[in-house]
Amino acid sequence: MSGADLEITEFQNAIDELLPNDPFNELFYDIFTELGHDVQKTPSQAAGSTDTGNVSQVLPTIHPHIKIGDNLVGHTREFAEAASSPKGDQAVIDGGVGLALIGLELFLDRERLVNIKQTFELSRSKQREALSI
Repeated sequence: MSGADLEITEFQNAIDELLPNDPFNELFYDIFTELGHDVQKTPSQAAGSTDTGNVSQVLPTIHPHIKIGDNLVGHTREFAEAASSPKGDQAVIDGGVGLALIGLELFLDRERLVNIKQTFELSRSKQREALSI
């Protein structure tokens, strides 16, 4: 034996699963389609993780992507070049405008807001039930 001690500590919080919210996603699709984007409703098969899942456990959340190029993978030189291109700049502007319009729509359409909140609560309840089995 070496007489050495070992202490192991977690350095990162758990990454929770993303809790989808169809009415919230539909609002994104509607607004970004109106802004002229070709919106794909089928999620991409991107690899990786995101702490957005943690956020989605606490409040209704969307996690859309805005296309800035073809066949890009995050954290690569090609992605960085596309992100710093005029198309990448426009995606940032469109994202900000789109989020502002989503906020405005939720402010003006209380029924839609309530539906998104109710969907969130129902999804969270179903998830908790599934985890308790």
